[in-house]
Amino acid sequence: IDAAHTKTLQTPLKELARGTIFADRYEVIDELGEGGMGRVYRVFDKTIKEEVALKLIKPDIA
Repeated sequence: IDAAHTKTLQTPLKELARGTIFADRYEVIDELGEGGMGRVYRVFDKTIKEEVALKLIKPDIA
């Protein structure tokens, strides 16, 4: 992924529930995992109409 396909946003949510729309673009399908740096979700990208992975970095690390 090049820098043109990345975007930095802040969210006050600790985790995203199934069905949540994030950044007016990504619909959360499922949480894939959690680690020391943050959480990874399987989401549907409404712009490109594909399922992709979305990683949310913990604010204290970002």
